[in-house]
Amino acid sequence: MAFLLQKNLKLIFMLVGILLISTVFYFFAPSENSFYPSCIFKNITGLSCPGCGSQRAFHELLHLKFKVAFTSNPLFVLAIPYGLALLISAKIENENARKIFKILTGKRAFFLISTVIIAYFIWRNL
Repeated sequence: MAFLLQKNLKLIFMLVGILLISTVFYFFAPSENSFYPSCIFKNITGLSCPGCGSQRAFHELLHLKFKVAFTSNPLFVLAIPYGLALLISAKIENENARKIFKILTGKRAFFLISTVIIAYFIWRNL
C-alpha cells in the first residue's frame, strides 16, 4: 500500500492542486476579482497573447458555459482535450498509449501546435 501511495504521490498532489485551483476559480470570477494576475505581455505591448482570456474561460467552463468560455479564449478550450489525452497516455502503461504519447509529443506535434499558437496570436490582434 505504501509503495502504491509513493508511486502515485505526484499524481495525488497534482489532482489536489487542480481541485484547489478549480475551487477558487469556481467561486471567484476573474473578471470581478483583482487578485488574479494580469497579463504582463498585454500590459507592456497592448496586444493579447495566446493565453489572454484563459482565466475567464476556465471560470466559465467550470460553470458549464461553453460558449462564453470559447468566446473568452477558444485556443484554451480546444487545448483541453489535447492536454487530457497527453496526461492519460502518459499514465497508461501499454504499447498503444506509448504510441499516442509519442505522437502527441513528437516534432510534428510541436510544429503544428506552434503554428496554431502563432496564427491565433496574429489573428486575435488584427
